Amino acid sequence: MDKKKKKSLFIAVGVLILLLGGIIYYMNINKFENYEKLAKDLPAKHMEAIAQITRIDKKQSVVIRGKTYTNGYFYTYVFSAKRKKYMGNDFLKTVKYQINDTATVIYLPKNPSVNEFKVK
Repeated sequence: MDKKKKKSLFIAVGVLILLLGGIIYYMNINKFENYEKLAKDLPAKHMEAIAQITRIDKKQSVVIRGKTYTNGYFYTYVFSAKRKKYMGNDFLKTVKYQINDTATVIYLPKNPSVNEFKVK
């Protein structure tokens, strides 16, 4: 191989690596967001939705959004936003809901994966 072909091959491989890196970054962009920072925006910039409780587990200790909760019930719920289904988790000290009950949740319009039970 002469120098021109080696240089062209090197440039082509470099461009392909950059494109691959961009695709991987774009596909995982939600994983790079700081959910604790986004959760701080939740009370001020939220929307409401009705969620269905899908699972309730008694837990001794669980960590949700960076906070540790002990001795209570871990709720899993599903709600619709932006024509998609989203799942959320929350923790309550008592059994307020049963499976298939509905509850009001709040979520960030720009990122519905940041959500929680609405506390009245």
